Amino acid sequence: MSSSPNPTLRIDWCSYDAARYAVEHWHYSRSLPCSKTARLGVWEDGKFIGAIVFAWGANRHLVSYADLNQGHEGKIYQASNWLYVGMTGYEAGITLNGKLTHRRTINSKYGTSDIEWLRKRIDPCATRYEGKPKFKYLLPLDDDIAERIKSLSKHYPDTRATSDTSDTPGVHPGKGRAARTVALQH
Repeated sequence: MSSSPNPTLRIDWCSYDAARYAVEHWHYSRSLPCSKTARLGVWEDGKFIGAIVFAWGANRHLVSYADLNQGHEGKIYQASNWLYVGMTGYEAGITLNGKLTHRRTINSKYGTSDIEWLRKRIDPCATRYEGKPKFKYLLPLDDDIAERIKSLSKHYPDTRATSDTSDTPGVHPGKGRAARTVALQH
């Protein structure tokens, strides 16, 4: 990060390669979504420091997930008025050669994620991990799609912080929702 007392932050479109570099080096998942993506790069005082990557829905909306396995609940999506549409199925991972990897990544690499096959041919200590589901959020990009998908919307999940999960107080009461930002309405 910048040592400048007032760093200049710039967010702009970035290439697939730039986003891939950021994800592979600085994000816990180490992989980009397979679907079409909207990619924004982040620069601080002219130095590339990261990327914001959203999967692009086929119907003029952005799709993003909050990964409970990483302690993410989607508060930034909620604060930005994304629509919460539910949870994915439980995420399965496999510990292979001492590294926890998503089951789909294993399947892509070896053509299978069968634990017995992996133990026999790759790592005799391979184990299956049943993780938590992810919260799924949608951001409509125009009024027409917003109207069409609003019926999918559910109440935001109640994930108030407790003394067991955080040293900060729980969420503030209230159920208000803000309007989409002006920049996204045009």
